[in-house]
Amino acid sequence: MRTKRHNDDAEVLLGIGPKPKTFSYAELRSATKDFDPPNKLGEGGFGPVYKGTLSDGRVIAVKQLSLGSHQGKKQFVNEIAAITSVQHRNLVKLHGCCIEGTRLLLVYEYLENKSLDQVLFGRRGLHLNWPTRFNICLGTARGLAYLHEDSRPKIVHRDVKASNILLDAELCPKISDFGLAKLYDDRKTHISTRVAGTIGYLAPEYAMRGHLTEKADVFSFGVVALEIISGRANSDTSLDREKIYLLEWAWNLHEVNQSLELIDSKLSEYNEIEALRVIKVALLCTQASPMLRPTMSRVVNMLAGDIEVATVTSKPSYLTDWNYKDITNSLLNEETVTSSSTRSYSRKKSQCDSATDLSPGVYPLLSPENATRFNDIIAEGSSCKFGFGPDIFSYMRINRDNDDAEVLLGRGPKPKTFRYAALSYVYAGRRESHLDWPTLLNICLGTARGLAYLHEDSRPKIRHPNVKASNILLDAKLCPKISDFGLAKLYDNTKTHINARVAGTVGYVAPEYAMRGHLTKKADVFSFGVIALEIMSGRANSDTSLDRGKIYLLEWAWSLHESNRSLGVIYPNLAEFNEIEALE
Repeated sequence: MRTKRHNDDAEVLLGIGPKPKTFSYAELRSATKDFDPPNKLGEGGFGPVYKGTLSDGRVIAVKQLSLGSHQGKKQFVNEIAAITSVQHRNLVKLHGCCIEGTRLLLVYEYLENKSLDQVLFGRRGLHLNWPTRFNICLGTARGLAYLHEDSRPKIVHRDVKASNILLDAELCPKISDFGLAKLYDDRKTHISTRVAGTIGYLAPEYAMRGHLTEKADVFSFGVVALEIISGRANSDTSLDREKIYLLEWAWNLHEVNQSLELIDSKLSEYNEIEALRVIKVALLCTQASPMLRPTMSRVVNMLAGDIEVATVTSKPSYLTDWNYKDITNSLLNEETVTSSSTRSYSRKKSQCDSATDLSPGVYPLLSPENATRFNDIIAEGSSCKFGFGPDIFSYMRINRDNDDAEVLLGRGPKPKTFRYAALSYVYAGRRESHLDWPTLLNICLGTARGLAYLHEDSRPKIRHPNVKASNILLDAKLCPKISDFGLAKLYDNTKTHINARVAGTVGYVAPEYAMRGHLTKKADVFSFGVIALEIMSGRANSDTSLDRGKIYLLEWAWSLHESNRSLGVIYPNLAEFNEIEALE
């Protein structure tokens, strides 16, 4: 049975388009000297990469999928589907793959000079002069232009960054790592619920809305181009405050006509005309609106000097709107917030207690025969399933793709109805529950109180970073309970918190966190604002089935607010509501 399942996997994996050459596991094991640690080139989310030599003398790089990696298997399929259908001198070449049981490996050409980030940021003793840097910019742009406009099918890479650009013996750039790539159709709208990519390179419309087009890659290329000419990463907290974020610093220098200060101090000579051209192209690529960004073919032409670089106008809104000097830390403002909060809380007493038992019980694992009876599933997330067993009040079962464990959350007879139902299930109409106005208001207020406790009264203080409707559960009295603390962070107000990857859900993620990885309690505040609008409107934060002006709830709410029609966002089936409270 096990062999048949893995044979089926192989048929699926190899039935995705042009069949790549297949290698045996024994052949790759021999090539890498049994995956000898000294041959290890690095390791990513997919798994380790090893250097090897085939029997015909070809030097290869073998990417080995980590056993049990469910996400890695998807990336394995994506990478084969994308890379086998394209050929370009600025794209890394896939020699083939190995699929034997649980062993999934990709075989690439070996590139002597490793990744651009290792060379650029001083982790390797290799100096890049100006002509080389300029050619790396141009070659990378040509590779992306091919993916977007000339390959069939067209491809959005989604993770363009310095570590995914490899350099061969002649320092020619090769775009690599197509595990997150998307094959796309221009005629269709692409909305993702979870963003894939790396903070600092993410376009705002993709980071905030999940709206994916080739212009997301254009944005990422703009960031990479600035890294190439400056010789530094897109964020570096060891620098002076105004230089921490490369994009912000670049725009500030541009506004005072001092853009050449960006140039890497290690460059003794460079072409000023070409340098200014690269900077201007990079600033065009990182415009807030994807409509204002050029196509990659146009980027190639501008960099090559075949056409004039378009005029760079004003600093993007995602930079002008951000101010990280959090004034609520001042004593005066804290007192103001506290007193106003007390007044608003006293107007209506809570109908439920949002506190939960802080001492979880520990329960033994069930026997295999009983474990198979856990089939009454309430819901399923990325890492686990929630449901009821025959003797279990409620339980969470960790997916076997992630961990061989089952975690029980409580015991007791199975209730006739669910004790907890996610708020998203209620307002989306997947449960036959009608919430009247007092209940909706209490859900808002209870959720706010729970977050206020986490941020200000718990020890240590906690940021949730995944506050969303599906993580707010409702008990029998419809009292809200914030759940799913798997991504929560314990924090210290005196430290700066920068993350490399965003944890959270598209539509609820604050802009400074989505694009910069800058995480404070205000990220949860933003998420709460989105939920409050969802509660009032009875709809999700994005819905492509609606009219264009209503697709994104936040945008629609702001347009109604600007025309003094905010109550238009209220759920139409709500027969009665308090207008003063609703506007608040």
